[in-house]
Amino acid sequence: MPKILTPAQAMEHLAPLGLSVGDWNEIKDLNVHPDEYRWQQFRPGRDVNLLHNFALWALSSLPSGEWKILQFDNSTALGEVEHALIGKFLASPDVGAPDIHREKTFLFDCQEPIVGDILIANLIFLVLMFEGHAYVTSSESRNGERLAIQDGFVDFLSRGNFDGWQRSIENFERDPMRRPSSFQGLE
Repeated sequence: MPKILTPAQAMEHLAPLGLSVGDWNEIKDLNVHPDEYRWQQFRPGRDVNLLHNFALWALSSLPSGEWKILQFDNSTALGEVEHALIGKFLASPDVGAPDIHREKTFLFDCQEPIVGDILIANLIFLVLMFEGHAYVTSSESRNGERLAIQDGFVDFLSRGNFDGWQRSIENFERDPMRRPSSFQGLE
């Protein structure tokens, strides 16, 4: 658990760095006027809110099932920070955070679908954001329905029809900020 710092404790940590907590609770320079420092803004071109909602819609296109599997492939090349963040989502109290370079297959109990599905949807979101490679399938994927998340794209694969996937895409395109019904009411 992170430790909560008082303003005085925060200053103890920030002052040696030449920083402080500002009036708006921002971290600012102690002795440099804002006109004297340089900055550059970068926007990656992907709205994270829409991308997160898309992850929810993508997952909702799969059959529900009692369990789901998330599988990382060997092409997943994450930086240390990305690896650690995904590891935290996959961590268990008895084992800790896994090394997804070695442990690549994860089984999620979806008996309480909303709990498992929220976690999986957030992992899909992270894999999309970090342009990793992973697959998701369900115990009810009788026609081989699965998602392939690769390099920022999601492919839906199936030996059967694509009705669930097509409905999800159409619903997302119609109202990208609306969540699938299975994820509504979670605020």
